[in-house]
Amino acid sequence: MRTFVGKTQFFGKHLIDKALVTEEEVLEALEMQHDKSQSFEKVALRLGIMSSKETFKVLTYKADSDLSFEEIALKLELINREQAERVVTHIENLKPFIGLTLVKMGKLSVEDMERELDEYEKIVELHQKLAENLHNISLFRHLSERTLESLAYITETKHFGERQRIINEGDTAGSFYCVHSGSLVVTKNNVLNGSQPIYISSIGENEVFGESCIFECGIRTANVTTETPTTLFSFRRDLFIDFIKNHPKDSISIFIYFVQQLMSRLESTDRDLVFERRFGLCQEKIDELVKDFFD
Repeated sequence: MRTFVGKTQFFGKHLIDKALVTEEEVLEALEMQHDKSQSFEKVALRLGIMSSKETFKVLTYKADSDLSFEEIALKLELINREQAERVVTHIENLKPFIGLTLVKMGKLSVEDMERELDEYEKIVELHQKLAENLHNISLFRHLSERTLESLAYITETKHFGERQRIINEGDTAGSFYCVHSGSLVVTKNNVLNGSQPIYISSIGENEVFGESCIFECGIRTANVTTETPTTLFSFRRDLFIDFIKNHPKDSISIFIYFVQQLMSRLESTDRDLVFERRFGLCQEKIDELVKDFFD
């Protein structure tokens, strides 16, 4: 029997998608898995990352806080991010594999588990490579390795040739893009005489565009066209918002990036400022979105 480690929760979803088990069965298996999991403090002690005195200090603090042990240890600077990642990875690797748990429950055959695991491991390898590429994108450079791997599962890779229109001014905005390779140009329609579009800017490798769809009222404010063969990472607005909700701590850097980009664009020229006010951001939508994230 092989040893199982890694993103076991995704393997559970893989089995659900293949209609081999139900959501209820996976939830039952996850509950059994959780019951047998070891706590952060015990693993941190065993690995020598924290001392008994430091552990007691955190537990004392935790008695009057709704923060987790890991969050408090980080807040008190008793551990750093790298050490926390090491503990969490160790905990994940010690968990009973969800596939074996489902087999023991009689919900999945060994043959089905082995077959699907082979397919799943190929999927994981592809997503791990994608996560490495996402780390180079300016928007995601501060995300942890675990968060990037989760992000990879909602990332769609798209390939385009030269002079292909990606975004049309006035279209409904439902996704944003990150440039893996290639270059693009941003233009605005010439409303005065309908002639050649007005050049606004260029977009290059590892840059982001269209991200204001996360906040705005749903209308694209410019055209974006490829200049060279280009590969983009595409993110659907609804899936990305769910991702942020599920990773609130790591996603703070994403919000900071969005605000910085918005301020930079609003300050660039008076024309851009007027355009954004007329067609772009909607304060009511921003307020609703922020409330939804943090409530």
